[in-house]
Amino acid sequence: MGMEKWILDGYGRNLDPQNFSSNPLAIRDSNHYVYEYTKGVAENWDQLIDWRSRFENETKFFLQILRNRKRTKILDVATGTGFDSIHLIEAGFDVTSLDGSASMLKEAQRNAKKRKCNLKIIHSDWRSAYKETTEKFDAIICLGNSFSHLFTIEDQIKSLKVFNSLLRDDGILIFDHLNFHKINFNDSNFKHKFYYSSKKAYTQLEYLDDNLARLCYKFPFFFTFYLNLFPINMNYARDLLMENGFNRVKTFYDFSDTISNDPEFFIHIGDKN
Repeated sequence: MGMEKWILDGYGRNLDPQNFSSNPLAIRDSNHYVYEYTKGVAENWDQLIDWRSRFENETKFFLQILRNRKRTKILDVATGTGFDSIHLIEAGFDVTSLDGSASMLKEAQRNAKKRKCNLKIIHSDWRSAYKETTEKFDAIICLGNSFSHLFTIEDQIKSLKVFNSLLRDDGILIFDHLNFHKINFNDSNFKHKFYYSSKKAYTQLEYLDDNLARLCYKFPFFFTFYLNLFPINMNYARDLLMENGFNRVKTFYDFSDTISNDPEFFIHIGDKN
């Protein structure tokens, strides 16, 4: 049996465990996300997000991109707790929300209900999403550093091929990823400006090598959880897109097209070939 880290909420109640075995740094598996996004993690995830400030910085940017390109039918891959899907629906877009974590989709539905918003949900791993829908989309978004859950080149290519198959001929893919080098450069303390801007929690890089970035998320009441991620970099991401069905890749540095060496996130937009 692997060693389990039991998660407690602010009242000391057991939720459910994240299981990284006895050697967390050895977990470099694209399938492990199902053990990372437990009920406890999902129920506390929105503490990382200040929905209001994130809307001002992030959502308005993506709304402008999608509107300028006249993309209305959107597949939100890695929906999480529903932040992007809900705001896009409220802005008039036709959105389908897909995630491989049942716990995160449950939170997304709860958030949608609070805002009187109806979500079209698909519970599926990205790599097999083509089995769950025959629809074609104008755009696919994969945000929140989600692509970094794919550890192997085979899984990354397979996901891009699935995305390509679900897009219309003139479709676009938008995905982002952390600037892992910046986190390392800042001596492991990362002060989020845009994405995880809530003051209720903070993120720390616990470990980094060429194939693993282990992030630690710390919350009030000594609640902590972890994510093991592949530390994708900007040039790798751009090459991956251009070699697997996308061209005219445009990269933004946070929400600006001005080249910067130390953005918090890189955002890539690839046009389907």
